[in-house]
Amino acid sequence: MGIGERIAEERKRLGLSQSAFASLVGVSFSSQRRYENETRAPDTAYLDSLRKHGVDVEWVLATPKIKRNYADFYQDLGEAIVVIYGITTEELDATFSAASQATEIATKDIPEYAHERHVAAFCAALLPEVAKLMKSKLGGRGQNPSVDSDMLAAVLENLDEVLSRLDVELTLTKKSKVAAMLYRAFKASGKVDRVMIEEAVKLAAG
Repeated sequence: MGIGERIAEERKRLGLSQSAFASLVGVSFSSQRRYENETRAPDTAYLDSLRKHGVDVEWVLATPKIKRNYADFYQDLGEAIVVIYGITTEELDATFSAASQATEIATKDIPEYAHERHVAAFCAALLPEVAKLMKSKLGGRGQNPSVDSDMLAAVLENLDEVLSRLDVELTLTKKSKVAAMLYRAFKASGKVDRVMIEEAVKLAAG
């Protein structure tokens, strides 16, 4: 069950039509329909309004919010890693190859809309390969750099949601730099801040 279905379930639990529910939470009927059809990702204001009117927002957000184009995800992931860790694209290709072998997931063969378990498995295998590469570049000195695969994946997923909601397009280079900056900030705090992501997108697009 996706986020749209869960919103619809909560609306029905409250005994309201789409039109009545839209009026209650302060959005247009067409917006409400798009939220339930999952053609639009709900923003913070909408979710806050849902919460104020008795909707279990935590349950609603328990599943991925929109379909993720995982073919693009791997390109975004690679570009972000290059910026964050300062490695070359050739070195990145080597880590991708090692992760593909370890997980038996060839990113080039993954369908456009792959299951999220592919991303989780691939990130879990890829980022330790990046850490090993960084240690080898240091001549074996020191410890492997701390790499938070869940955090980096969350940054990229939330960044895409904000870009879609604001109808903003960034070049791949600019997007990777924004993702890297956000990853460093959120890794330090241990928490993804959607408001900060939105502000970063607006600054990058300005």
